[in-house]
Amino acid sequence: MMATHFADRIITKCQSWEDFTKALSGFEGPKAKRRRGDAFECLTQLYLQTEPEYELKLKHIWLGAEVPRQVRDHINFPDQDEGIDLVAETFDGVFWSVQAKYRTDKSEALTRDDLDSFSTLSFVGLTTYISDASNVVNAMENLRLCAMSKSCWQRGNTYWGTRTDQWVSFLACSERRMDR
Repeated sequence: MMATHFADRIITKCQSWEDFTKALSGFEGPKAKRRRGDAFECLTQLYLQTEPEYELKLKHIWLGAEVPRQVRDHINFPDQDEGIDLVAETFDGVFWSVQAKYRTDKSEALTRDDLDSFSTLSFVGLTTYISDASNVVNAMENLRLCAMSKSCWQRGNTYWGTRTDQWVSFLACSERRMDR
């Protein structure tokens, strides 16, 4: 929950994708990459919670550390981070795995190594339980690795920042979480 509140504080100070990326670019030091990643994972969670297409499909969207024990046990989700950043449950009781990757250099493509543990866990380790595995990234559009999945969607750099109206929803959700 600590990462969520940290990210929510960042998100609530932003009015747009541009503000968000500027805020993240200010992080320096050994924890900077992790902090940017945590913030982008929380933003991805907000996106899934507020985007009408997913709002109608998804009952729960948890950050990896927030997945309830009962769900972890049911889908055999590991306690340590192995590449799955979020787990979503549909209203039909089907589970999705999501990996969120933030790149400061938006021209930097994701590599097979970047996605290997996520892909292995989603497509092999939890294949009985995970029906949809997805990558959300702010970098290159063409991930190519989606072809390996049963069902896959992507959001790349041309998507983020084009929907300024989303920030109103992101802000409202972040503020509600911070009030809890």
